[in-house]
Amino acid sequence: MFKLFMLSAVALTLMGCASTGSRTATTEIDWEQVEAIERASRKSQMATRVIWINPPRKQTTSVAELLEDDGVGNNP
Repeated sequence: MFKLFMLSAVALTLMGCASTGSRTATTEIDWEQVEAIERASRKSQMATRVIWINPPRKQTTSVAELLEDDGVGNNP
């Protein structure tokens, strides 16, 4: 009975990992927003120190969208 339980637990764990699939990164750090916030903190009258734990991110264009784009902005 214990072996059946362990086998089931391992099988469920492996199925859960397999279902995540492979994803490519679709976001990148928004350096313009980071610079704007850090510039504002330097100009502040109060002693403000910015420590980025989760920096602002922005969506990037996927490779498929780049391939579909005709350069004029008219996507099919």
